[in-house]
Amino acid sequence: MAASDSSILFTNSHLTWRPAIIGRDGSKLGVCEFSVPESHQEVNEVVNQFLHKIEMNGGDSEATLDKELGDLRVQATRLSDLLRQSRSMHEAAENGAQLKQLMTLFRALEAHYRIVTPKRTGTTGD
Repeated sequence: MAASDSSILFTNSHLTWRPAIIGRDGSKLGVCEFSVPESHQEVNEVVNQFLHKIEMNGGDSEATLDKELGDLRVQATRLSDLLRQSRSMHEAAENGAQLKQLMTLFRALEAHYRIVTPKRTGTTGD
């Protein structure tokens, strides 16, 4: 089970994602809730819906995605640790399935993040 302040919740092996929208001033504008399916295409649709909600609420796409990717990384690390510490095949299968579903969301969000964020070249003015 995920921590109470987490944006991730698994219920009966079903992933619910509650990402926060961050404003341009760094404030939290609100929280969305998405039921995350298992297929890659449907996960991409969920991410697109999230990006649309960020835009509709006047949020900062880069800051919001950066925060959510960080939160998902923390959760993936936690699930990976749980998988390694699994005491039974059933527990390992459940933890593995949750990690797989979380990583599908992470990869989709990361791909959109690369599109949304400006390229940094390392030159003055970036």
